[in-house]
Amino acid sequence: MSIPSVLAEAASSRSRTTTSEKDKQIPAPQVLETIEQHVLLDGFKIVVDLEKSRGSYLYNAVDNRRLIDLYGFFGSMPVGFNHPYFDDPEVRRDLLRAAKVKIANSDVYSEGYAEFIETFERVVGLPPLERYLFIEGGALAVENCLKAAMDWKVRKNMAAGHGERGTQVLHFRHAFHGRSGYTMSLTNTDPRKTDLFAKFDWPRVSCPHIDFSLPEPKREADVIEREQKAEREIREFIEQRGIDICALIIEPIQGEGGDNHFRGEWLRKLRTICDENDILLIFDEVQCGMGATGRNWCCEHFDAEPDLLAFGKKAQVCGVMAGPRIDEVKDNAFRLPSRLNSTILARLLRSRRLDSSFG
Repeated sequence: MSIPSVLAEAASSRSRTTTSEKDKQIPAPQVLETIEQHVLLDGFKIVVDLEKSRGSYLYNAVDNRRLIDLYGFFGSMPVGFNHPYFDDPEVRRDLLRAAKVKIANSDVYSEGYAEFIETFERVVGLPPLERYLFIEGGALAVENCLKAAMDWKVRKNMAAGHGERGTQVLHFRHAFHGRSGYTMSLTNTDPRKTDLFAKFDWPRVSCPHIDFSLPEPKREADVIEREQKAEREIREFIEQRGIDICALIIEPIQGEGGDNHFRGEWLRKLRTICDENDILLIFDEVQCGMGATGRNWCCEHFDAEPDLLAFGKKAQVCGVMAGPRIDEVKDNAFRLPSRLNSTILARLLRSRRLDSSFG
């Protein structure tokens, strides 16, 4: 029986490890022991052999066994292990150049940065979301969406004479948006990840995801009923908290919360609610974006357009895309210096590298 192409090994059998490098390696049986001396060891008892892993197969050096990789490092693997393209001398040269210097591109610019931005827009751009911020980490991408939304709403409220208000974020049950300062107020999956840490009392509503365990005739009626319930909750919070709400955030497909899917009708309903109430709509596509669903961005399946979109993982760099609504405020966070910032270079690959891998 032939192996499905998705599981095929990359066509390269030669080792990339030199003899001197092998001499320095810690033996596989000692790897976990060495790590455990200083780090909480609560993950899989696997030591990945990065040389023997190929394509969609992960090689476990502990028991010398090859495993089908259904993990993908939480969705961060874009093209599998040891793709032969990365044996190209020019590709390796460019990757080494990017690795040698971590440029602070918020202050000093580079040719590689320009090439990356041009390629990102051409290959995975999502018009009209044409203002970008690149940053290190998915939680920080989400957090900067929140900061941009707060800045936008508070400035609007101040201009209208309402004072410095507008920093609450409406979100859903079963959501995972990160484990940083702001995002812990949104994440509500495993209590161990958020308990005892400071959190904001931001409005949280029920999650009307599709229940695929129901037979199809009942499935639609069930999800519509739960969508209506969630909409009532949203509108109640908007009535209670009004101008204090700056944004509504949702993962178009919830990941850690249970692989929860929503109807396009629901995402478009959220678009309408946000437009009616002067709220920014944020899509968190750190997990479900960058081709994970068969399109560049999950929201493209549903004809639903956010004001801010957080991305990461498969993109190999994280960040935010912002649309034209942000410019309703002249001095918004994407236009005013030092409001949003990052010290890192979006150091993925040069334009022809990204074209080859994803285009």
